Amino acid sequence: MSLTEEHIPTRDEILSDIWQRLTDSADQAGKAWGVPVLSNQFGGVPAARSVVLRAVDREHRKLYAFTDARSPKVTQLREHSAAIWTFYDPVDRIQLIAHTEIEVKSVGPDVDRFWNSSRPESLHCYLGEDAPGTKVDTPSVVPTMSIQLHDLAGGRENFAVLEATIKELDWLALRRSGNLRARFVWTGEDWEFSWLVP
Repeated sequence: MSLTEEHIPTRDEILSDIWQRLTDSADQAGKAWGVPVLSNQFGGVPAARSVVLRAVDREHRKLYAFTDARSPKVTQLREHSAAIWTFYDPVDRIQLIAHTEIEVKSVGPDVDRFWNSSRPESLHCYLGEDAPGTKVDTPSVVPTMSIQLHDLAGGRENFAVLEATIKELDWLALRRSGNLRARFVWTGEDWEFSWLVP
C-alpha cells in the first residue's frame, strides 16, 4: 500500500497491508514487525516481553511464537488467555495492536511441524536445565556452534508454541499531514471496520 501524506487508504487497503506486513515479517527478526511485544495480565499485574513472530495464518487469523514450556508466561496464558501483540515500524511509522486469545500447545502435529522445520540454532535455548527466570549464580550458555536437529532431542519437551487467534486489530499511521487510526473487530464472519480518533 502506498501510504503517502495525501492518500487516505480504504478499509481493504489497510487490511491487506496489515496481513502483508505480518506475513513478510514472520520468522524474520530483522523486519520491523518481526519482534513484537507480547503483553498479558496475570494476578492484576501487567507483563510484557519481546517475542519472535514465527508464522502467520491469515485465513484463520493466527499468529505464532515459540516459548519454553517451563516459562512463567505459559502458566499465565493457560489461566488467562487474553493477550496483546504490539508491532511498530519506525520507518513507515505504522503501529498495529492485535488483541488475541492464546492457546499454548506443547504436543501435537502442529508443534512437531514447527520443531522439525526450525533452524537448530533457534532451538538450542530449549536445552537449558533450568526454567527461564530461574535465579542462578553464574550465567549458563548452551553453545550453538554445529548443533544439528538430532542433538536437540532433549529440548523438545521444553518447546511450546503460542497460537494466538486475533479478535481485534487497532491500526495507527503517524503522518505529518494528520495521523490515521482504524479498528477491525472480527464478527465471526468478517472484519467490522471503523475509523477512530488517533
